[in-house]
Amino acid sequence: MLDGYVWASGADILRSAQKDREYVSELRKQIEEALKSCLPPRMWSNTTSVMLEVATSMYYYLVTSMAGKQTLGEEYCDVFEVDSASNGRYAPPLLSSASLMIFHAVGKLAVKTALKALPRSYGLSVRDDALSALISWIQRAHLALFYLTGKYYEIPKRLAGIRYLRIAAAKRLLPRYQLLGVLLSVQVVLSAMLQLWSMVPGSDHRRTSKSSQKPILERVPSAEVMLARKDLALQYA
Repeated sequence: MLDGYVWASGADILRSAQKDREYVSELRKQIEEALKSCLPPRMWSNTTSVMLEVATSMYYYLVTSMAGKQTLGEEYCDVFEVDSASNGRYAPPLLSSASLMIFHAVGKLAVKTALKALPRSYGLSVRDDALSALISWIQRAHLALFYLTGKYYEIPKRLAGIRYLRIAAAKRLLPRYQLLGVLLSVQVVLSAMLQLWSMVPGSDHRRTSKSSQKPILERVPSAEVMLARKDLALQYA
């Protein structure tokens, strides 16, 4: 690791990602307003909106990460990306940065399309609600792991081995997310167990699962409820 630097904390990483989402959203909003004032209403559709979202995200990361610069969120939290394989001594490879830019732009749509097409290639059919539940479960499992370890808030950065450094300074009082990670892990495990239980042959088992699923899950804090409180915990700057 570079002298004078330390690994960024989970709070730094989370706040940086949150700020980047806010900046991308604001940029998209301004571009959308400008285009709507120039284009006739008939040319605006859901497809146009999706294309604009993809283009805005790609442009944002093209002029920041791909150009070897910090994103606005990273500047706000005073962190920068490094290659974990080099123990934080070198910047991420260009290919990793390009992959991340593409993921930010079309990643969610591409993953959902791929997961839907894969079973069909084997002659299987998957309901949209089941697919959404699977994606949600994977996201929550990864988020729980981030809260427990403070590493890799985004799945592509975990795969690419990209972490964050920040300048070593006086100790700051930052929120810790281990307890949040434990709670979310419990929710993920319970969700998986209930889903497997519902697949056990026999109507009695299925009825038991369906009748018990809602009360059990209601007693476990949802990811949305826990994430809704993160803003209060992140007011450290």
